[in-house]
Amino acid sequence: MQKDGLHRVLLVGDVVMGDRRSAPDSVKTLVGLFNCDRVLANAEIPLTERGSPADKFVAWRTGPAVARRMRELGFDLVSLANNHALDYGPEGFFDTIVAFHAAGIDTVGAGPTLGDALAPAILALDERTKIAVLGVACTLPLGYAAAEDRPGVAPVRVSTRYEFDPRDLQEEPGCQPTFIHTCPDLEDLARICDAITHWRNRGYLVFVSIHWGNAFQKQLAQYQRPVARAFQEAGCSLVIGHHPHTFHGIEVVGKMPVLYSLGNFIMEETIVHGADSGLPEGLATPWVMSPEALVAVAEIEDSRLRALRVYPIVLDGGGFPSRALGEAGEKILRDTAQCPPATPPWVLQGAEAVISLASKRASDSRPGMRPRE
Repeated sequence: MQKDGLHRVLLVGDVVMGDRRSAPDSVKTLVGLFNCDRVLANAEIPLTERGSPADKFVAWRTGPAVARRMRELGFDLVSLANNHALDYGPEGFFDTIVAFHAAGIDTVGAGPTLGDALAPAILALDERTKIAVLGVACTLPLGYAAAEDRPGVAPVRVSTRYEFDPRDLQEEPGCQPTFIHTCPDLEDLARICDAITHWRNRGYLVFVSIHWGNAFQKQLAQYQRPVARAFQEAGCSLVIGHHPHTFHGIEVVGKMPVLYSLGNFIMEETIVHGADSGLPEGLATPWVMSPEALVAVAEIEDSRLRALRVYPIVLDGGGFPSRALGEAGEKILRDTAQCPPATPPWVLQGAEAVISLASKRASDSRPGMRPRE
């Protein structure tokens, strides 16, 4: 518990680490700068030396020792609900869970059955303040969704419908669709909303870590805002998005912030290069990851989410982060404000954005509220 009574949880995006070397000491220093009680991330690579690669464009894996290295960096909880969780089959999937738990890192969003995948991780910050963190994925290769008799990740499956303007088809046969319509599976969505309501009714704050959206693109998919609204109506306190490998806009629905995509936090170049070299020519979605990203600090006081502080980061050539300060950091935040949905309800303070969610001013000066320079 923080001495000032204010709890802080650091939220970062996608983490993909190789097993050839440890992360630079600067990454541990960066995590420590934010002076947080807990650190949450999306772990997007199986930790295994077993299994066979899935039949998909990119099947990643790294060694189990990465879990211990992530613990040394300060990570407490990772979501495994993403489109890489079963890249090396059930063997790799279970190896990953075992490796993280052995290293002292809790996991969420994945398990041997659907019930296990839906179970939250509980962050007990003090006797009164507890957070139930759920992990969910909308990006689901075939066979990755958990079922009652199948291991996998907690799903919100999405159906896709393509619409063409007949004038385009007549003039440009073989053209790209004019509109892409996406809709969440209502049964999957209801299942997650029921879990949110269950834990909210028991007095927990509920955070949802969700893998969603379109990779390498700035625009939102059509289904994302309706899903966020459904979470808010069910009682969710915060939505933490990832998958696009670039930052997206930020919205507050009611009093629930939606971080549509934080982008990458660690994306080790050796892993990415290996995936890049195996992609087919002419892939519809360009394989371009942004080195610019965001991290956020959720400030919690008296069992309430009081404020959210957003900070820009930049990844170096090796895929490791550092804070983006000065004009570089301010530019990332200005660019974030231009992403749909535009005009986030924040106050810019240099290379920091503050979203106030309670009656008290989120910009009150208290020791440890901001990262040390």
